[in-house]
Amino acid sequence: MLSRAFARLRENTTSEPPLTTKGKPMAKTANPLAVSVTPFADIQKLTQSETAVRIVVEGNAANRAFINVAKLGLHLESMLKPGQTLGGVIIKLAKVPAGDRRRIKSTIDNARQAMRVWKELVPDGHINEGEFDRFTYYDCVAINRVMSGVAKQQLSASAVALMIHASPDRWHEDFDSLATHGETVGDRELRLAEEARKRQAAATGESTTPTESAATPPVDKSDESTSGKADTAASNNASSAVPTNDKVVQFERPTADTVLQLLRAAEVQIMELSPSEVAKVAPAIAELNELVQEQVKAAAAPSKKVAAARKAKIAKPAEKAA
Repeated sequence: MLSRAFARLRENTTSEPPLTTKGKPMAKTANPLAVSVTPFADIQKLTQSETAVRIVVEGNAANRAFINVAKLGLHLESMLKPGQTLGGVIIKLAKVPAGDRRRIKSTIDNARQAMRVWKELVPDGHINEGEFDRFTYYDCVAINRVMSGVAKQQLSASAVALMIHASPDRWHEDFDSLATHGETVGDRELRLAEEARKRQAAATGESTTPTESAATPPVDKSDESTSGKADTAASNNASSAVPTNDKVVQFERPTADTVLQLLRAAEVQIMELSPSEVAKVAPAIAELNELVQEQVKAAAAPSKKVAAARKAKIAKPAEKAA
């Protein structure tokens, strides 16, 4: 039944006019700006299956058109001269009638959402073009919102890409929640549930704090005499690398190997995190990446003092020879 529905849709759907260059017409019809909309009376003749298929087909076409308009806008924007605007040039060159200009301007405004996402994420390699091509209008709005200064929890481009890759089916809702509430959907649900539990406990007079016996497990001291020295030696090497709530992980003599060990361990732990937990560490990882890139650039480019010293050293033999 679905195959027949698709076949019928293909018969009733005209192909898109091909893009051409060298000033040739872009459509076979007399008016390339004409918009064809299916009358509702014709839609009411479709079966349930045909209607469902038509929604998918039209939705995919709308998303494809949205991304294509954004890319076309980026290309045209790169050719604008000082004083020109994207909308003004499109209306002028395409000879858009006065009655259609409001709709064209609205189309351009929508495309700017995707254009902004492209500029933030694609050129620097945070996401690739194929990933960008799958974005919908809502996706782009959610990304732009969480990266804006008005978001309760603003994310950098690196953090946005990390969450998109870590939670491909949930990041849309998490971005919306981060921008509105400053926390992911999962964290917000946990917090609200905990607040509800405390309110209920307060109403019934129950305690919300754990008992001392549950918080402090018994300690076995039977092997202290034989294991104390070994535990002390291990503590000297690794105790400073154990993270706590109020201390930064440090090593007595940090090396590239020790840092690599930490990064490998962190990578394993991140793979086990839930999407809401990944959102918590994403900003810190993005900041760490930026810090590393700055350190690499600083190491690659010698300072002005070092360059001046090298230049003076080279000049001394030349002065002696003179």
